[in-house]
Amino acid sequence: MPFLAQGTFDGAVSACQELGTRLTSLHSSGNLNTLVRMATNASLQLAPSTPGSSGPWHYWLNGRHSSNTGNITWADGTRFILRQNITVDSPGGCFALTIYNTTTRALTVQACNATGYPLCSAFPNGERAAETGVL
Repeated sequence: MPFLAQGTFDGAVSACQELGTRLTSLHSSGNLNTLVRMATNASLQLAPSTPGSSGPWHYWLNGRHSSNTGNITWADGTRFILRQNITVDSPGGCFALTIYNTTTRALTVQACNATGYPLCSAFPNGERAAETGVL
């Protein structure tokens, strides 16, 4: 499986834009569960290919944390409705799915200049994403 290069949150936004898409926003527990399985499998592939690294691995999502309200805001303007706990490591930072190992993973807020992998939407910008509501 090919991976986009690791980088900052802004680098992840740019990487997805180059593909004609954007970072993923999650709108259901089912979407989150699927993404967790995929990111866990990706992390298992990354572990042997990244000498000296046993995690954690951050996967950038399309949200930012407000240090004023404590809320996550999706950059695409949709409402944040996930009810999972979020670990805020960097108030005012960027939203990520963090895989610590094969059994420990969490939704986290990381410093936007931390290193992570982009999770680009499956649909390009435009009609298809708007029609389906699935991102």
